[in-house]
Amino acid sequence: MDDTARDRRRVGGARALAGAQSHARGPGRRAQHRLKLASGTYVTFMDGDDWLAPGYLSGLVAAIDGLGCDFVRTDHVQVEGRKRVVHRAPEARRGLVLNPRETILPADVRTMVDYPYAWAGIYRRHAG
Repeated sequence: MDDTARDRRRVGGARALAGAQSHARGPGRRAQHRLKLASGTYVTFMDGDDWLAPGYLSGLVAAIDGLGCDFVRTDHVQVEGRKRVVHRAPEARRGLVLNPRETILPADVRTMVDYPYAWAGIYRRHAG
């Protein structure tokens, strides 16, 4: 697709926006471009090869609304052929609102800073 090609469709009850730039800018720039086009309360990210389980998006919305926070991160499953590997987010506590400043140290321990998968969660569009 080119810059002007926008494909909005429903994915699990949510509206999805797909479209690629005609020139490579890198994943961060593409994400920023799509964020500018987004109009919903929440955003999440998907790649073309991602699969979402039924109820995944509604579960994320229920979690972020229930917790009253600005973002929720999730574990994910990597699939290659018949092989499936569950990747757990480094923060073991679940269902709690955490102070991010308290969960990024010490430097020699794997923390959420080491789990940079933007697509493994949901984000309030206007955080703060």
